[in-house]
Amino acid sequence: MSHTRLLALGLIAGFAAAAVAACSDDAADGGGGAGASTGSTPFGCSERGQECSVLCDDSLGCVACLGASDCGAAAPACVLGQCVQCDGNDDCGPGNSCFPREGTCEPSCSGNAACGDNEPICDMTTGACVGCLTDGDCPSAKPFCEPQTAQCTECMTDNDCGATEPQCNLADGECVQCNVDSDCKADEVCQGHDCRFACTSNADCTDAGKPLCNETTGACVACLQSTDCGVAAPTCNQDGECVQCVTDANCPTDLPACKAGTCVECDGDEYCPAALPKCSSQTCVAD
Repeated sequence: MSHTRLLALGLIAGFAAAAVAACSDDAADGGGGAGASTGSTPFGCSERGQECSVLCDDSLGCVACLGASDCGAAAPACVLGQCVQCDGNDDCGPGNSCFPREGTCEPSCSGNAACGDNEPICDMTTGACVGCLTDGDCPSAKPFCEPQTAQCTECMTDNDCGATEPQCNLADGECVQCNVDSDCKADEVCQGHDCRFACTSNADCTDAGKPLCNETTGACVACLQSTDCGVAAPTCNQDGECVQCVTDANCPTDLPACKAGTCVECDGDEYCPAALPKCSSQTCVAD
């Protein structure tokens, strides 16, 4: 994919140079956290017809971070382009381990019985529940154990993918058609990791689940505004998807935390009452 493109007119040159320099530093030293990737740039690639608003990574597309320096105090570690709570046990308190699938601090496990379906193996070295420890733990359909998330994945590089879906989306561990627009033909945009014809009106959008044309991006979407969404998922996010929430303010009092578009009971101990003070797997539990 291309990693060079002229910055949009009106962008202050000094800001662009500073951003590029900062990104180059992150790529060189890892930014202090896992998930940083060499060959990454702060500008120069797009999804759905729009240039990445924050950063761009070779293997991930548009991302929120390249290194820990791009993240805030609430989620200070960068793993595969996303800011998360932890990328190692040093980020967690006593009795807790960093569960790598979601990058959250959870009570340490002492055996497989303490682990769930998506993380069935207790890593006795770290006390974290994981999806795999080595490639040998993985099925043939997902033969690689991705080391940062400890999950079985279909691919580690583009070389592991076929001609139909030639790009490796490391974040999801899947071979896809595209990560960014430049992976597609000139008249297409990358939407949901699929190369799609860039629409100019709703008539171009034949997928019943995405009937509306965002004429700015050329992408067929489920919604352009929240009034296009139903009761079950009443909020339209920036990707044109109907979700339960975009911020905590969209969630009810019994499920007050917005996590990846879904209202959950908690996304940190601060959401939990005194009687159940710990947040574990988005549920408040006893200490």
